[in-house]
Amino acid sequence: MPNTNDFSNNKIHLSVLCRVEPGCLGPDGKFFIEDFCAFANEAFNRVLDEPVDWFFVPRHDKSLPEIQYQYTGRNLSRDMAKQLLSFRAIDIDELEESLNEQLSDLIDQFLAR
Repeated sequence: MPNTNDFSNNKIHLSVLCRVEPGCLGPDGKFFIEDFCAFANEAFNRVLDEPVDWFFVPRHDKSLPEIQYQYTGRNLSRDMAKQLLSFRAIDIDELEESLNEQLSDLIDQFLAR
């Protein structure tokens, strides 16, 4: 089990890997999903200040989860991530809702370029 004291003292970050469907960028999304993920990686890590490191990659394999939590290089279940986030008084449902809202806004910004 991770040392939750380190997490609550802001020493360690939870990593969140977000797999983005090319189709969310429209019918031709497969042609620029890589560029969008690079755009999202830069924008997300600059804007949000939760103790979370965000990583966006294309979701080419639908058998992989859309959101994957990691801590010290190990995959975590959503329940384990929820427990870690609770030490920082962060609700995982609110975090995911914020993720979806920000991602939607970034898609609009990216498509408007």
